[in-house]
Amino acid sequence: MPTMEEHEKHQFPINILKIVFNVCNSMIKECQLSTKICCKIIVLYFKSISSSAGIIFMHDALKAIIALLHFNKTQYYNEDSNLLNTILPKFLYAVMISLNKYPKDIIIEYTNNLKMLSLLIQKYFETIEFTYGDKNMHATYLTIILNTGISNISEEINDKARNDSADILKIKFPFLAEKILKNTLYLKKYQPACFFVIKQAVIQYNEVDMLSILLIINEMFNLPIKSMKKLQDITRVIKSEYEKRCDLTVHNRFIVDAIKTIINSIQSKF
Repeated sequence: MPTMEEHEKHQFPINILKIVFNVCNSMIKECQLSTKICCKIIVLYFKSISSSAGIIFMHDALKAIIALLHFNKTQYYNEDSNLLNTILPKFLYAVMISLNKYPKDIIIEYTNNLKMLSLLIQKYFETIEFTYGDKNMHATYLTIILNTGISNISEEINDKARNDSADILKIKFPFLAEKILKNTLYLKKYQPACFFVIKQAVIQYNEVDMLSILLIINEMFNLPIKSMKKLQDITRVIKSEYEKRCDLTVHNRFIVDAIKTIINSIQSKF
């Protein structure tokens, strides 16, 4: 697969592959393929988006996930559904991880300003979250999406932490993180599901990720519509997990001090 700099020289095979993906997406959408064929298409997507020029196929990949969410719903009671249930979250994870590698201008140029990601999140809630009652069954998808935003902010924090004069608490959220938050946590109707997955995942977060979530919570106080009770509850969960960590002293004191400061700032608003 060509690099971003070389992709124009290989435009013909790239266009052919995009046509193949477009046809596959249409057939998935119309439920004209078997589960096993869908999984083979996902493998082809894996190879394409993981290449150095993977961003070129990201828009099609997001469209494929939307179609596969609907397809998986129709196949829910089919004996082959477990195969798709296993590989589809991995596909979403690969897409989100790949997106996190690119700068804002490249993402905007090749994904149409991530409009398909916004639609994917909307369709996720319509197709999965509001269809099945078992939160643990569908939480995987939302966890992947939110963790991408959190990781995106954590990278920004780590960059700022290298500069002793930087004010971590005033960092601007990166483009990808902001897009994810505006379509998930910043919408009140989705907050219960989002807070649920964060509570489940917080035990796996390092202190930088915890700081990222706390910065998000602090930012949410500026929203016109919010639940103070839910913000207080999630802050308490994060603080409790943070206090359980006995090895924080061996990490960046700059980060640890920032966590203490932001927790105090948040709690003063309740």
